[in-house]
Amino acid sequence: MVSDIEKAFHQIELNPNDRDVIRFLWIQDKKQQVTQENIIIYRFERVPFGVISSPFLLAALIRHHLNKSKTPFAKALMDNLYVDNATLDAETTDETIEKYHQAKKLFKDAKMNLRKFLSNNSKANQAIKEDRQSGRITRILGVTWDIEADVLHIKLLNEDRGTESLSKRMILALVARIYDPLGLISPIILLMKAFLQQLWQEKHS
Repeated sequence: MVSDIEKAFHQIELNPNDRDVIRFLWIQDKKQQVTQENIIIYRFERVPFGVISSPFLLAALIRHHLNKSKTPFAKALMDNLYVDNATLDAETTDETIEKYHQAKKLFKDAKMNLRKFLSNNSKANQAIKEDRQSGRITRILGVTWDIEADVLHIKLLNEDRGTESLSKRMILALVARIYDPLGLISPIILLMKAFLQQLWQEKHS
């Protein structure tokens, strides 16, 4: 079962003493020229999305709250978090639903809403309708997951370049564009890299 923390970064309130270092400028009246008098300075009250330290701050905050629980489930959940996504595993429908309720409570205690749950167990999905994300397709670490067929789809490139000659640069770009963070098709990618190495050794252009 996968899930998502709603507006995760915006759940972290900044200390008022730190807000001066996260300022940004805004135009008061868009119809007027941009002058110093027409610019206003705002401060973020929450951790902004896109700041390089934001994922670290979110992870540290979540770990802090889960560590307070001191339960085996909280530890397991901590090991299955990636930024604002949580993954739960269970062997039965009842266990799936029980872990859903436990995870919801842990994040509720941290004033966070864990939502968009989706499982490959249809009975579990029926039991959590209010928090279930719609559709049968979701993404795990950028990889497409079809919950009904219970298969992962890794997009391989199928580009028809007609009579255009391929170069080593083109082949390298094609290999680099394959996204497989879990390493599920590493043997295939390894063959492609070996082929590219052979092209270099044979001094093809």
